[in-house]
Amino acid sequence: MSAMLRVALIGMLIISQVLLSPSSNAVAQDKAEEAWWLTATFMPKQTEYLSLRASDIDPSWVALSPLDMKALPKDAASDLEWMKRDGFRFSWDGKLNEGRSTHIATGVYKAQDGSTGRFLLVLVKSTSGNWQVKFLHKEPGDPGFGILRITKSGMYWGTCMLCDGFRRIVVGKDSYRLQ
Repeated sequence: MSAMLRVALIGMLIISQVLLSPSSNAVAQDKAEEAWWLTATFMPKQTEYLSLRASDIDPSWVALSPLDMKALPKDAASDLEWMKRDGFRFSWDGKLNEGRSTHIATGVYKAQDGSTGRFLLVLVKSTSGNWQVKFLHKEPGDPGFGILRITKSGMYWGTCMLCDGFRRIVVGKDSYRLQ
């Protein structure tokens, strides 16, 4: 038996002893645990958001709910600290285009026909002081999780915090889009 094979077998034996040992903190699971954000659903309840009716945002909508930390399930509590530290948030306020106030939000919606989904919304304050929809991205389906991630390299939107599915929010002179 080669030396490398002996080392590999000894390593496997040690790992299995640690995982199966009743005194160990590591416990082998029968079933992989799913991250809460993959299965969480949210009920669209509001008919207005920032003085805009749901139908002002999208003519087919009857309700929406922007997501926030309070809307998260109880099993999310242990993740809140690292989410904040790593730039995850549900909304962002600042100035992007020509110094105009901008509000970006994630959330869920319900349409007149009963269909649901999640959204990314960009609102910009007009010169009269009212919010205007500048960009709306909708993903029909389950009214599930969506989040922003703000980093030094940009602003991103995604539906999973540990997946590669984040899409960059591209800010143009007077437009927004997902890359």
